[in-house]
Amino acid sequence: MLRPLPEKRALDTWEKLRSFAEDEWYPSRLAFGKFKGRLFHEAGEDSNLKSWLDWLAESSNEKSGMMGRWYLALLAVGIGPQDAVLVDLEIQEAADGSGSGLVVFQQPEMELYERLVEAARNRLAELELEYGI
Repeated sequence: MLRPLPEKRALDTWEKLRSFAEDEWYPSRLAFGKFKGRLFHEAGEDSNLKSWLDWLAESSNEKSGMMGRWYLALLAVGIGPQDAVLVDLEIQEAADGSGSGLVVFQQPEMELYERLVEAARNRLAELELEYGI
């Protein structure tokens, strides 16, 4: 199912794949600030949360600024947390001009798998938050 992604990027060794997988990503639930625990994609409908993400993107703290810009890039293309990884790949492709997008494999059971993965991601975010506290 994911084979076209590494093939398009010539990720033909485990080392190359591991290196690519180490790229920056952030949890879909905000782990700090006044919107702690909220899903970042809610900023599409909440102007206060969107303003906070704009502020975060301009932060003088390098990591916070990167996080804010990452969330805003996902919001700009109208994507929720379940699509974050795929959208990040599309943004990279558009930026460097390599390819026209992702190859999407359609399968009837995919919706069920996506819901299960989303539930697992949400639970992981909650556990990371609890662990951080």
